[in-house]
Amino acid sequence: MVQGILSVVLLIASISLQANTEFVVYSSAAENDPKSVEQSMFALVASALPDYDLVQRFAGVERSLKLANLEQNVCIRNLVSNPWRETEFYFSKPQTLFLGLKAYLSPRASSLFSQSPQSPISLAEFVTNNRLIIGIDKERSYGAQIDLEISKLAPQNKYVKEGLESEERMAKMLFANRIDLWLEYQTVLNDYKIKLNEQHQLKSFAVDGAHAFVTGHIACKKSPEALKLIEKINLILSQSYENKQFYLTHLQFIDSTLEATFGEIYQQFLSELR
Repeated sequence: MVQGILSVVLLIASISLQANTEFVVYSSAAENDPKSVEQSMFALVASALPDYDLVQRFAGVERSLKLANLEQNVCIRNLVSNPWRETEFYFSKPQTLFLGLKAYLSPRASSLFSQSPQSPISLAEFVTNNRLIIGIDKERSYGAQIDLEISKLAPQNKYVKEGLESEERMAKMLFANRIDLWLEYQTVLNDYKIKLNEQHQLKSFAVDGAHAFVTGHIACKKSPEALKLIEKINLILSQSYENKQFYLTHLQFIDSTLEATFGEIYQQFLSELR
């Protein structure tokens, strides 16, 4: 009798274990980072996937991409798509939405200009002509055109960092005048100003090749199981656009000074999705 009950329990446990598909999900955010829009949106998606065990690991983008080639059932959070990545990964609908990149001058560099440079400008030309040092995240793609501009710069005009916390280190270096210029999303720069309690007013300008907004995606290494997962994620994200969860989640992390701008960009984002 006891043996029979035990067999049933083991059978149910076996079926339960088989029901959930495990995926490793890499994130380039630091493991101890405070709550962010990306983390909040991923939590929203994950909570609607009860049939999946999403095992989170933390690694830089470059390392995550390498590890994805060595493992089965692997995804990467908040990844920007490009043609090469799309050959290797299935990309979800947008998981995150950021106001477009701008070039920010350090306090010292800002003092060299009576007003923000006329924009948009050619990044390589501006940095070279003004003998500036730009901070670059080695593992980050800034978009095809801007990546090309960066490749034109001489080594002495670039300060390159990599790793999980490179973004915050770069922000600190900008405010401390250890680099002259940094490319970053407007909302992210504003977050670091608040986090680091910075009072400096930085001059900024638009750069040729920078779009009005940038989207991050959940990308899964191509396989039949990955395609099924991405299709389910897309349904969840589509619903979040319709019921405004996507917009309201993002709005929690938008400073009041940028709310109107974000609202306009969000409407543009929705129109391009249709």
